[in-house]
Amino acid sequence: MAALPGAVAAEIGRVDARYRAILTTQPIGEWRFDTVRAAYQAILKRAGENPAVEEALRERLARLTRHEQAAQAARTIETILARSRRRDAEVAEVHQRLAAAERAQTRAYSAIGFVQPSSRMVEGRKLYALIGSSGSTLAYLDIPPGLDLDPLMARRVGVRGTTHYDPDLGTRLITVRDLEAIEARR
Repeated sequence: MAALPGAVAAEIGRVDARYRAILTTQPIGEWRFDTVRAAYQAILKRAGENPAVEEALRERLARLTRHEQAAQAARTIETILARSRRRDAEVAEVHQRLAAAERAQTRAYSAIGFVQPSSRMVEGRKLYALIGSSGSTLAYLDIPPGLDLDPLMARRVGVRGTTHYDPDLGTRLITVRDLEAIEARR
């Protein structure tokens, strides 16, 4: 490559220094090269008749374009990450609200377990056993007439009703108001 004229070389050197300062002192997402590009183009316009000057500036402008593309890509990635973090926070908030609602619903039950027929009776009515996750009987259920338990057998249910200790049974007896199937925890 031919030597550049002294005044042009000094001017290009000053612009190169500004360019390097941007590259070394700023994060890639903050790179802005508008003034550097304008300065290179101004020099090219004034001294463009010299092939050595033209070649030197075209190389610099091509490198500058690659850095601008890299900076734009970094800004795009930062935008995508910010949106993703916002969505993650929204999803976490929804999960927290659902968990709180599930806890509130769980507390609204007198007991939770699996319904199973039993041989026990109270005042001539057949009782059902409420079996816990460990397989033990949590309570007996006094089911009101008209409540169909068939669809709830072998499913986890939440029981609402009045609970009291029955000394004849030796455990809790729940006079059922309502039974509903609930999803098993995953």
